[in-house]
Amino acid sequence: MKKKVVIGIIIAGVVAIGVAAAAIVISKNSQGQSSEPKDITTITMNAISGTPYFWSYTLENDGVVELLEEKKDEQDSEMVGTPYQISYKFKGVKPGEAKVTYDYASVADGYISERIVYKITVAEDLGTTSEIIDHAYGLEPAAPQPSPDATGPQDITEEAQDIEPGIQE
Repeated sequence: MKKKVVIGIIIAGVVAIGVAAAAIVISKNSQGQSSEPKDITTITMNAISGTPYFWSYTLENDGVVELLEEKKDEQDSEMVGTPYQISYKFKGVKPGEAKVTYDYASVADGYISERIVYKITVAEDLGTTSEIIDHAYGLEPAAPQPSPDATGPQDITEEAQDIEPGIQE
């Protein structure tokens, strides 16, 4: 548990300086017009190379939009900790709303450093817009959730044993 808290504090510090912050990036030309067709929305996530963290996503109501492209834009550097961006291009398929949930999680233990939820709205003319509807930090991967039919507050905490480094026989 202490290790996860320390990892969470370190990650929160990185996030606080903006290295792992998320942004919606829409390409603009010199006249301020989008260079993408209006039915394309591009969501760009920042990440750091050489860490055990990666972005993954889940798409709800995928009949409204489809993923056209997932592109990683790395800097020309061999240094660990170099920032890079991953861009996801979604195309509007039919009018409605879709929700995309991005998790920046550790491959080592599943700890979710950052979760960002976007709503993509597709208009009748298939024009798309996206907005952040939720943004959370430091989520336990398998944290128990209270039952929806339960009444009153519940204690959903659990004790985790600290594991000392070293060889165990």
